[in-house]
Amino acid sequence: MKMRRLAPQSSSLTQLFLILVLLALPLTLSPLSHAPFFLSQPPARAMPSSFSWTGLRTDTIAVGFSVDEKIWYGGTGYLRIVTSGPGTYSDTKTTVAAITIPEGLSAEVYVCGDDRNPQTPPYDGWYIFGKYLRVYVDGVKVYELTGYWWGSCYSKAATIGPGEHRVELVAGASVWTNRTGSDTFVIGYATMDIGLRGSGSIQASNHTAEAVLDGKVEHVFAFRLPQATGVRNMSWRATWNGVEKAGNGAPGSVQTAVFEGVNRDQWVFTSPVVIRVGESVPSVNATDNYVIDAVYHAGSEEAGMHALAVALSNGDEVGFTSASYLVTEIRRETKVSGGTLIGSAIWANSNSTILFNQTVSYCDSIGWVTEKIREGVETGSAVTKVFEEINVSRRVGFSSKNRSDELELTTMLPKLTLVFTHIKISAERSGSNVNARACWAHEGSPVAGLRVRCFETDQSGVTDLDGCVSFRLVGSGLQATLYPVDSLNGIGVYEEARVRL
Repeated sequence: MKMRRLAPQSSSLTQLFLILVLLALPLTLSPLSHAPFFLSQPPARAMPSSFSWTGLRTDTIAVGFSVDEKIWYGGTGYLRIVTSGPGTYSDTKTTVAAITIPEGLSAEVYVCGDDRNPQTPPYDGWYIFGKYLRVYVDGVKVYELTGYWWGSCYSKAATIGPGEHRVELVAGASVWTNRTGSDTFVIGYATMDIGLRGSGSIQASNHTAEAVLDGKVEHVFAFRLPQATGVRNMSWRATWNGVEKAGNGAPGSVQTAVFEGVNRDQWVFTSPVVIRVGESVPSVNATDNYVIDAVYHAGSEEAGMHALAVALSNGDEVGFTSASYLVTEIRRETKVSGGTLIGSAIWANSNSTILFNQTVSYCDSIGWVTEKIREGVETGSAVTKVFEEINVSRRVGFSSKNRSDELELTTMLPKLTLVFTHIKISAERSGSNVNARACWAHEGSPVAGLRVRCFETDQSGVTDLDGCVSFRLVGSGLQATLYPVDSLNGIGVYEEARVRL
């Protein structure tokens, strides 16, 4: 009997639309042979662009300070002796400095006497004697200069230790004359310069660092300059890891020295760097006495290349660097044109053509790789064709940092059955009833749940589990034509049944 094709109806159109959508989308893939353990997977941590440390060691930097500052300057004024007849005349000039010297520092006293151009009468009968320049510290003479002063100008007169002190500069001279009348002698003057000088070391109070991921590192040391009354400025010099920085500031102020460090990479992977989706990310360990402060990663819930970053330090130097790990899986897919994929079977109308292919895809370091494993173009009528299952294995390798690892991925392409078939309706009369049966043409098995209609009377019914349905028809000389109303499993071709009444 000639086969017919069902006209599209609402239900058939809906099924067709769903089939087309399914054909356009990849199939849901079966799990791989390795089951992921999501419960044991550590949570992914958002990776920052930098990492900061506080409380690092402060004993690895050498900080020294120095002071070289004038705290007092003054002079005696000119020695001026005026005579008024024969005799001996004298003059003394004094200047006093009251100073306080901070602990750890000392003061140096320098004096200068300028007697290069004395102003004296242009005639004889006089002479200058007993000329001196003296320095007293707290009442004790510590320096004296006689004779010609200028030759020893700015000689170091004394070094004074910490504390409060009184420093006196005294200049004096005498004149003898046998002249009558009045004469004026201007002999010279003296000046005194007191400067604070000294140096010492400082302990840094704070050490912080910040590292840009795989980039530069900056270390900042903070320290306080010592208090020193009367000092306006101190110089300092800091040395760390052989690098020297210098600066200056007011006594008691907090200073910072900034150094560029090395982004340390003292860590290694201690487990494979290629893993399956859902497995624990690679573990890491520090080396060379470094300690890991934080680990950041993207997890393993998605296949692809992911970064893992490690922040570490040894208490003094730090590092924030990253390396890659590979998360992989293998997927399988069956694509069909001209048929309907149901489970592991492709259903197609008899005398139609099926195009199909089966592929596997797996992720490696360059991305997804897809390989076609099986494909075909098949035609048939009321027949099945079977393709056996295929086991597929692929090895994926990856190298990162200190490791090179391989992982074998395995999946199975399931057995695939091509079913070329149509719905076959048969019928016979039994009294006033017509008993119909629907079966699959390729194997004769019943088609249950199929609505069958009588063309002449427009009666319809649904087949039972044995594919049977009955119609009650009255009359004779008539013909009953029975056919399926809907398609099943995408099959819309059928053989109708005709019964004479």
